[in-house]
Amino acid sequence: MSEDEEIQLDVTRPATLHNGAVSTDFPTSKDAIMAWNRLRPEQAQRASIRIIGGQLYSAAELPKLLNGSRFLEES
Repeated sequence: MSEDEEIQLDVTRPATLHNGAVSTDFPTSKDAIMAWNRLRPEQAQRASIRIIGGQLYSAAELPKLLNGSRFLEES
């Protein structure tokens, strides 16, 4: 993934936040992203989010989900 590439994400899909030995399931990926945003910086640098049935986003990719990405929500 390039530096400038925009990440599109359907925030209605369930996701799991992986933070070290702790994995927490969330009903939506938007909830998982918000939980990641509340982590301490040293935790956030190592955390990842896996969209259930989809892609794994590494710590380096997660800020793109928060800053400038387009969230795809079903109406």
